[in-house]
Parts: sequence; C-alpha cells; structure tokens
Amino acid sequence: MVFFRACLLFSILLVCLPTFGQTPQGFEEYIDLEQNYNVFGRTSEVLSPEQAAERSLYGIYIPSDQLTVVRSKKWREDPWASILGDHRLSLPLFVRNDQKEKMNLIEDANPGALVFREQKALRLQGKSSFLSWCDGCQRPMTFLKIQTQWGQQQKNTAYHGQLAVRVNDVIESLMEGASDSGVDYFPERFSVAYKDGNVSHAYSVRSLETKFQSAVGQSNEVMLPVHGILREEFFSEKGWDLDQWVLEEYIPHLAKMNAYLQFEKGIYLEGHTQNLVVFVDQDTGAINRMAFRDIADIMIDPFIGLAKGEKHHYESLKETTQPCLIYQRTYEDPDIPTPKAYYEWYMGQGITTSTKNWFKKRRIAKKYLQVFFAEYESLTGEAVPRSIRRNVREGFALQYLGSESLASIMGKAADALQKHQFAKLWKSYFRPQNFREVPVGDKSVELIQKLLKNNSFVFFESHALGLIKGIKVKSSQSFLKRLLSIFSRSQAKLYFDGDQLFIQKSNGPPLGLAYMLSEEQKLEFRLLLASESRLTEAKQSHGVGRANQLSPVRQSSSGRLCELSLLGR
Repeated sequence: MVFFRACLLFSILLVCLPTFGQTPQGFEEYIDLEQNYNVFGRTSEVLSPEQAAERSLYGIYIPSDQLTVVRSKKWREDPWASILGDHRLSLPLFVRNDQKEKMNLIEDANPGALVFREQKALRLQGKSSFLSWCDGCQRPMTFLKIQTQWGQQQKNTAYHGQLAVRVNDVIESLMEGASDSGVDYFPERFSVAYKDGNVSHAYSVRSLETKFQSAVGQSNEVMLPVHGILREEFFSEKGWDLDQWVLEEYIPHLAKMNAYLQFEKGIYLEGHTQNLVVFVDQDTGAINRMAFRDIADIMIDPFIGLAKGEKHHYESLKETTQPCLIYQRTYEDPDIPTPKAYYEWYMGQGITTSTKNWFKKRRIAKKYLQVFFAEYESLTGEAVPRSIRRNVREGFALQYLGSESLASIMGKAADALQKHQFAKLWKSYFRPQNFREVPVGDKSVELIQKLLKNNSFVFFESHALGLIKGIKVKSSQSFLKRLLSIFSRSQAKLYFDGDQLFIQKSNGPPLGLAYMLSEEQKLEFRLLLASESRLTEAKQSHGVGRANQLSPVRQSSSGRLCELSLLGR
C-alpha cells in the first residue's frame, strides 16, 4: 500500500512539474544582462560562456521526514506552492548537472529514492543562483538558490534557506500595505535542505514576481538588473543618457528607498547593484519602482517596530538558528564603526560604481545624501542635525585631499543619523517607572544565558558591551563572559518590567533589550524579583540573620499569582 501511494504521488509530481525547453521569448534581454555584464568593480563575476550555458537540474524524490522544510507564512501565494508545498510524503531536491555523478551518495542513503526527469535552468551571477523556466510559458518560472557541500567538513546548507524564509516573514509583515511606496522585493517563501553523511544540500525558492507586481506593475515596464545596465553601451543602445539617468532617476529612487526602509521599517539591504532590480518605462527609461532581493543577507532593526508598539512583526525571528539582527555584528574596518554604517558603506560602493570619473562620483554621492537627508526629514518630521551636515562637508573636504572615501562618508553620515533617531525613539519608549532592577546573581546570569542562546536579545551598541574592534564574538558563551565583566564592574544594570528585559549602562545609554521573552521566561524573572522583594522585606523587618533562614519562594500556582500580581504590567 505504501509503495502504491509513493508511486502514485511520484506520477502526480511528474505531471505537475513543468517541462523545460528553450529560453522564453521576450526574456532574452534580462538574461543577457544578468549573465554577461557587471559594474566595473565587479567584472570578475561575469560568467564565462561555459558558465552561462543552459544546464540541467535534476529533482530527486526524498521522503519529507528526512528533509528540513521551511515554509513562509505566505508560502501558498508563491507560484510553486502547488508543486513544492502540498506533498507531505515527499519533496524534490534540485541538483545541478555538474554534481549529478555524486548524487549516488543520496541514493545510497535512500535506496528507494526516485529520480525526476531533468529540468533546464540558467546560472546567474552570484553564488549558486539559477533561473528556471517553463517550456511554452511567457516568463521564467522562478529563481532558485542552490547550495551543495560535500565531504566530512561541510557546512550545514539549511541555515541560509531557513534564515531567508524567516526574514522574509518579517519583511512581508513590515511591508504589508506598502504597495504605493515605490519599493518592492522578491519574496523567498520556501526552502528545503537535506543532510546525511558526506552531503549537505539545500535550495530556496526566490519568487520571480515581486510582492507588489500584480498591484502596481505597468504593461509598458521592463525588468532590468542594475548591475547589468550601468554602462554607456546599454544606454547608447536605448537612446538614453547614462549620467542624466543616474542623477535624476536611479540615485533619487535608491536614496528614497533606503531612507524609507531604514527609518520607517528598520530594514537594511546589502545593497550592491547585484541585489537591485529596476522596473523602467521601456520608452523613456523612467523608473516606476525599485526592488531588492537576496533576503538572507538583509539585516533587521526591530527597535523601529518596537517603538511603534508593533512587536508582532518579529515573531518569526525566534525560529532562526543564528542572529540576523542589525546590531549583533562587528567589523574590523576602522571606517565602519557599526553594522548599520557597514550596510550604508556597502550601499555606497554600489552607488558610485556607475562611473570611474572622480568628479562624477562626488556629484553622485552628494546627490544621494541630499535626497537621503530630505527623505529622513519627510518621514520623521525631524531636521537632520547640523553636526551631521557639518561632518559630511568635512568628509568631502578630506575626500578631496585623498584621506577619506565616498563610501565611508555615506556610511558615517547614515550611522550618525540612525543613532540620532534611536536616541529620540528610546527616550519616548523607555518608561523608568515601569521597570524594576533585577539583582545580578547566579539565577539572573542563568536566565540571561538562555536568552542569548535563543536569539532574544537586541544589543544596541556591540562595542559598548566591551567588544574590541576586530574581534567577532562567535558564541553566546563568550558574549556572556564579556557581559558579566561589565556587571562585575558595576558598569551596567539589569531591569525588567514584567514583559521585557533591558541592560542599561550606568549613567549612559541602553545597551540591549530582550523583547521576545516566552511566558515561561517572563515568569522566571517575576519569580526572581518576587524572591528578592521578600528577602529585602525580611531583612528590613527581622534583620539579616533571620532573612538568611527564609525558605525559597513558594512554588504553588496560587502563591505565584499572589506574589506576581504586582509585578506584571
């Protein structure tokens, strides 16, 4: 009976899976630009003819209980949902043809595995990215991100897909109802991973249709990858002017998109040109909207939503295996003081790669910051501080003398502006009267360690926690040691308000906030405070000697409710 069901399902999947053939008509330009061109700083990534050639993918039938499957909350909206998401008994693994001969490792591990017919795809620039299409369809079907590692020392490829899908959930929640923002993105709603012995294999499905395409897409627009078009030859062929387009279309749209995502949504792109796609009027070149992709490399700043009372956006982050929060990365470059500055610095590299001309680069960078600052003021109703504008002017003066880079100027300016916004948001968010100090001892340290392991903390300033530039914290244990050293020197205190926990530097700025506490974790901190409260009262009433003989906090439910009633919000 099981064999019959498996064969029946396999037959159904073979019918459902598309047949593949030649590249669809009308899509040749996009593929040519994706494969064969890049900005002058990244020309080494252009594909060779052999790499760019049409290739085969093979789908291998693996029982779903042997796979790690991650589905977005909105995975059913993806065109591939009917093929990939509804089959509980099994799911296909897509394997590149250059690794087909090694797939006997999977077949050995799964003697009953059935191999699907081969499918066609084209490789894109970037690591392990492919475009697949359906024979006879007017458009390619989807992007696939395929990762395979062999040998005993391989990394777990499931991490990338899992992170992409969970961050995608956050982005879809944050961007709900934002179709009129001019900002769009390519959702990643599904990933599958397999790991056994010598093979670790995974793929994620990156939708080819943007989130808002059906709502705001126009019939006369064409989709173009930014890394493939920023060159004179392309614009000459179109009859457009590259310099004018960059200054009047590309840079204003990019600056407005970044300001909107950062200050309104708390989304930070790894915004080099390879991750940007524009939808332009095919006659005039005017940008209708700009879209981003590669969601696994996006950083999330949850405090933007928390300050608005919108904690629900970030629930899916609890399911990630490693932090993807903007504050929890450190970098060695002295010109990049914080992770936020890093992302703007990376964006700066993409902004100035449309030309090698030194004077044009300066003009482009100034235009970007002009629009970026104006958009910040429009979104927040706050003026950009004069000190930031002064530092930008000084930065350009230093760049003229050769002692500063344009990317660094933009990174530092954005970082300063983000710190300014954070200070104002925190002042309105933090209510001292709602918080009680938590004693730092063995029990509170144990609780903090649990929070570090399940990615519950947001650390606002990693260097302020004692992290030395050039040293990256690789484990929650080493981070905890550094954190405890600060507590031991009385340089920071711990506070809890019944719902969230935060670390405050003595007479200084907040260091970190734990906002995704489970009900069990909240209860543990309430019990800790209740125990401390009883101990303090005993000391005051009977002296230290009697207090040391007190029994622990009662564990009965009625006792807990009584003691915690005044500690909850």
